Order: sequence, then C-alpha cells, then structure tokens
Amino acid sequence: MKEKTVPYFVVLVLLVAFGVLGVPLATYAAANDVTFSDDVTLYFPSVSGVTLMVLGGSTAESYTVSDESVSFTMQDTSSVSVRSLAGKQLSVNIGTFSCGGGFSSASRTSTAAETFTITVSNTDCVEPRGGGGGGGGGGVGTAVVSTPAATPTPVVTATPTPAPATQQTTPQVTAPTTIQVTGGTPFTKRLAVGSKGSDVQQLQEMLVNDGVYPEGIISGTYGQLTRKAVQKFQEKYGIAKQGDPGYGDVGPNTRVKLNQVLEGTPASVPTVPTAPAQGAEQAAVRVQLETQIRTLQEQLVALLAELAKQLQSQVQ
Repeated sequence: MKEKTVPYFVVLVLLVAFGVLGVPLATYAAANDVTFSDDVTLYFPSVSGVTLMVLGGSTAESYTVSDESVSFTMQDTSSVSVRSLAGKQLSVNIGTFSCGGGFSSASRTSTAAETFTITVSNTDCVEPRGGGGGGGGGGVGTAVVSTPAATPTPVVTATPTPAPATQQTTPQVTAPTTIQVTGGTPFTKRLAVGSKGSDVQQLQEMLVNDGVYPEGIISGTYGQLTRKAVQKFQEKYGIAKQGDPGYGDVGPNTRVKLNQVLEGTPASVPTVPTAPAQGAEQAAVRVQLETQIRTLQEQLVALLAELAKQLQSQVQ
C-alpha cells in the first residue's frame, strides 16, 4: 500500500507563516512578566462594539484574549486593572468589579500564582443607588468578587466625569475627588509592594486626593498601581526620581511628606509642564493599527490552515 503524505510545500508554507507570525495570536506572553507601560485596548469579536482598556502599570506573567473574555496568568505581586469606558457589565472569577461614574472596572493584585479571568457583555452595568440594597439583578450594578482575606476591605467607587463618546479613542478620566481621609494615623513603617493593611488603605486614599492615583482602587494591598502612584508622589514633591534608592516605596522621606499632608501642612509643589495631548492620540492610533494587524494575521493563519487541509484531502 502506498503511504500518503502531505506535500512538502504545504508544510513549508505553514512553517514560514508561523515563523513570521510567532506564537498563536490570541496569546501574548514572554519569558518575563508582561508590563503594560501604556493603556492598551482589547477587542472581542463575539461581543460587537465592546472593548476593554488595560490600564498602564498593569503586570502579569501572560494574558490570553478569546472571543468574549481575557485571562491573565498572575504571579506574586502581579497587578492588573481594566476598565470599560462604556460602562459594560464585567464578570470576574476573582478580584474586584465596580460600576459607577459612567464606566466600569475590574482589578486584581495577586499574592500567589493564579488566573484572573474577565468576561465581557453588551449589558450596561447599573450604578448603585443609596447606601444599601443587594441581591437581585443578575449581578448588575456594583459587585465585588474576591478571595477570602483576613480583614475585608471596602471597594470605594469614585465618580469621575465621563469623557464624551467621541473621545473614547483618547480617554480622559478625571481623578476621583470624593474620597476623604478621616482620623488619619501617622505613617511609622516602610511600605512596599506586597504590604497590606489599613495603613496601605490610608495611603491609597491620600494618593487619590493628591491627584497621583487616577485608578482610585482602594484595596488595602500595595500593588503595582499603588507603587506607580507613590513614584508620582515622590517626583511631585522632589523626594525621589527613577534610579534613586527607595523609588516607589514609602521610606523615611516619603513618610515625612505624607505625615505633613495628614497634619495639614501646606505642600510646596514644583510646577510640572503638561504633556502634549498629541502623545496620547499617537498611542491610541498605534493600538488600533496593532489590533488590525493581529486580525489580519489571524485570518491569514486560518486561510493557510484551510488550504493545507484541502491539499491533504486531494492527495489521499
């Protein structure tokens, strides 16, 4: 009996295609952690018109985008925050989800290896009314799904002014201004990534009020977003800059300034020039182009796979 084989040129075409395209297109990973230095927009083919923005500063081991969900492979100290500027309902398996101010968001800061999955939908989430209520609505509204912790920490929903629909390509989110630090306790110990507790929660609230923590996630856990906000605080008051020891940690000099703010001491803030808006527009255009390229690559792989299947059936 004559042995049937796939023509060599078909194998060659597939090898060339995958050599050009790299790993499967729905998975984005590297040997080291993935760091989102800028906001990145994700698109979901099965949920028309729905996008998610991964906020700059997020970190993960890898992430995978499917037709209607995105999964982040997390390690200890990994921290991911995403936002739906259209205010869509997001289902999470762990972490937190909140709805308010015209947008919805989900986040997770990990202390061990785990997978953080977010499923999107075309359903608008509903902002909470009043201070109570719970139960029904199929999870629509402000929801919190979290792994058990020794001390539960509340999720504080900010109320920024939503950007007009025509400006979603370059989102401008107003920093929350409604959180107030009451009964503040002076900072006495060093805080860094991985720290937890009421002092971290107080730190996050102060960073929101100071305008250096636009994400506004009050979790009581010192993650990458909190570290990034502390770095902005240190640069704002001339405490430290990139490359300096303790940059991003709450050390002695940073504690002095935080305690001065707690006591109501006027802060001397250097004038910082505003970055041109053109940079944000260019970043948004780049993200759109990258998304279109990934879509074309995925279609090319599908066509090549179908071609190989047809050719194989012809030689059998």
